[in-house]
Amino acid sequence: TGGQDPTQVANEQAWRRGLEVREVYQNTIKGYAAEIPEGELEEVENDPRVDFVEQDQEMQVTRKKKKNKKRGRSSASQTLPWGINKIDADVSSTLAGNRLGTVSNVNVYVIDTGISTHRDLNVIDRAAINTVKDGKDYDCDGHGTHVAGTIAAKDNSRDVVGVAPGAALTGVKVLNCSSSGTTSGVIAGIDWVTAKAKKPA
Repeated sequence: TGGQDPTQVANEQAWRRGLEVREVYQNTIKGYAAEIPEGELEEVENDPRVDFVEQDQEMQVTRKKKKNKKRGRSSASQTLPWGINKIDADVSSTLAGNRLGTVSNVNVYVIDTGISTHRDLNVIDRAAINTVKDGKDYDCDGHGTHVAGTIAAKDNSRDVVGVAPGAALTGVKVLNCSSSGTTSGVIAGIDWVTAKAKKPA
């Protein structure tokens, strides 16, 4: 919406063109998401306050196929995952993996499927915002919890350790139980974090 107030533009076009406004973005971009009635798209595109119109797209987490390897339960000891070792988090300022590393002065916002409560995670809110509006304000897929563990699993004697061990985690649910969502929903999650994140974040 250029330099215009996106709420004002969205409301006016909803009234004049019959748009069904779904999201308004104020913080990352100035714009809105709406369902545009048939025959009104060109009018919306030609409005001088509108820089561009883009069709909403489906977003989907792509997973690698797992090989069928039989694995026994790990012992009670903590594991330093390959990726954490690869980026040298164990020799960084967080000292991830020595059971002393703790990051307590930063807030992490995981924009994904939400986060489940887990003994190895410092979860402040499982889904502070839910743009998929599925009524499930938690991680019903597992991807967001996995990502949260990679970021901030506690540095203790069990499970795995993350890059920033013990950091405070807030879930921003933009993907549903099948790991899918929309571009507009992801933008809404990013917009929410930009406006609401407790710093440093």
